[in-house]
Amino acid sequence: MHRPGQAVDLHSHWWPREFASAVRAGRRWHAWDADLTAATPRIVAGDRDAPAPVDLYSTDLAARRERRAAEGIVREAAMVPVFLWGYDLPAAEAEAYCRDVNADLADAQAASDGTFTGLGLLPLQDHDASLRVLDHAVKDLGLYAFSIGTNVEDANLDDPKVVAILDQVLAAGAAIVIHANWYTRAGRERTCRHMFDNSVGVPLESGLALASLIYSGLLDRHPGARICCSHGGGWLPYGIGRLNLRYLQGRDSGLLAEAPDRYLRRFHYDCLVHDERALQLLVERVGSDRVVIGTDHPYGGDIPEVGAVRWVADQPFLTSREKDMVVRENAALFLDGARRAVGGAG
Repeated sequence: MHRPGQAVDLHSHWWPREFASAVRAGRRWHAWDADLTAATPRIVAGDRDAPAPVDLYSTDLAARRERRAAEGIVREAAMVPVFLWGYDLPAAEAEAYCRDVNADLADAQAASDGTFTGLGLLPLQDHDASLRVLDHAVKDLGLYAFSIGTNVEDANLDDPKVVAILDQVLAAGAAIVIHANWYTRAGRERTCRHMFDNSVGVPLESGLALASLIYSGLLDRHPGARICCSHGGGWLPYGIGRLNLRYLQGRDSGLLAEAPDRYLRRFHYDCLVHDERALQLLVERVGSDRVVIGTDHPYGGDIPEVGAVRWVADQPFLTSREKDMVVRENAALFLDGARRAVGGAG
């Protein structure tokens, strides 16, 4: 029986509080400077800049609790805004930055009475730094889930250097939530108009990331891996047939133990596909036990007008039991399984 007001949101965003304070004051924080003189305030790191409407990214746990209550959400998992991965930073600077972000997420998690899970950040551009940050986050901070981008400065997730890090994350029992990058999306040279960088680029990145993980061999080495992809996994659940075609033709099977489509149910997927038929196809393809709520709060990626929770609850093709799974149970099992696996206290 679907129970209103019990949703778990596996895709929201959190601006680190010290970073937010620095931006508001026009101060530098790690590699980022705030430019408050522009018509739209920006944060700038080297040759990269991004919008900095900090007030939109609530750092107030009480305010977030009110937002959740209004949408029927009892628990959320939050990552930094995706332009703040920091994968372009030098290793030492990236390590210090990730440690500060993770400490802030852990503080918020500890103060939330179980209603907020911090999705930690790793400096994936450097193996040793990542493992030190992972060890500190899990053992000292109580984090048990991490957010990663769909690529690391244009290196796909099957890049051997990236795989070596993800192997250790999964071996630790931690969960991974994947979100499309901001600066290094595939096809960015041709998606600069009509917001194609978002509407086309995000699904492209998401599908490429999952395909890379499938071919990397990670899922065969870690059959119990907890990996969720934002935005419904992008194009992959709908275009998997082309991967199967080339696999069956023997073109390039990577490190696969079986056909690519057999791996689709090894991932979780959030519901943000913005089309009822696409959601139905996703559920039919991967199962109602692999789909979760995502709101993208406080960005503009949520379901307009009704919100993700209400949207899923209103779908006629889902049974009451399936609605409960998608709205609440699947994400709770995903997070709590990781918490138990790593021994986290959050």
